Amino acid sequence: MLYQALKEPLLSLLRAPDHPPEPPLGSPGSAEIFRASPRYLTLQLIQHFGSLGSALAFELVAWAMMPPPAELVPIWGGATFFALAVGIVVGMTLATMLARYFLIRLDYDMRYYVLTDRSLRIRRGALTIEESTYTFANVQNLTLHQGPLERWLGITHLQLDTAGGGAPKGGDSGENLHHHGRVDGIDLQTAAELRERILQLVRSYRDAGLGDEPAAPRAADPGERRAAVLRTIIEELRQIRPSTAPGREPN
Repeated sequence: MLYQALKEPLLSLLRAPDHPPEPPLGSPGSAEIFRASPRYLTLQLIQHFGSLGSALAFELVAWAMMPPPAELVPIWGGATFFALAVGIVVGMTLATMLARYFLIRLDYDMRYYVLTDRSLRIRRGALTIEESTYTFANVQNLTLHQGPLERWLGITHLQLDTAGGGAPKGGDSGENLHHHGRVDGIDLQTAAELRERILQLVRSYRDAGLGDEPAAPRAADPGERRAAVLRTIIEELRQIRPSTAPGREPN
């Protein structure tokens, strides 16, 4: 198969690893590797060929409705020139479809979900490789996402929402940074088992009292410290003033 013959050179060219990521922190022997369903690849290809196929069909219909090449390009050899232009555009569209097909296949083959009893690691991408880790002690919500095509194919996406302990720069110090991770394209049975497994782990951490550590107290502003010192001095002066007011003899 053409893809299999080109896969290794493509991975070498992209300097992309062709193996699962290292397991995140967890107990020895607790690591499990999950993969996206083959139907997720089907979903990606339907979306890809649907968009580019529509563009190609639009181009062909537009050219079919144009005047004859001799009228459109009224020069000697105009028909040949027009046919050459059409061939170049169609060829570029087909080349783009083929290149995207290879990248979609690579993205699917390099998509890994590694679960331990403490966290989940997600790695995806071919051109740009993204790897993120989510600790169950910080998970706040689990959501299943499923559109019409996903329902037709029998797959779903599991999203994890976690909260960090810091505040966004320039924002309210009471707000948490929210992070989202998605386990894309898993079949319904795997999604149900994975969701229940993660919920059990999250509950165990909640029962143990683990989770985000409270945010460190905000350091006092230098201006506020100076204002506090001045207020203290003023209060002391007010207490001293009556004893030294005119007309009164000091004790």
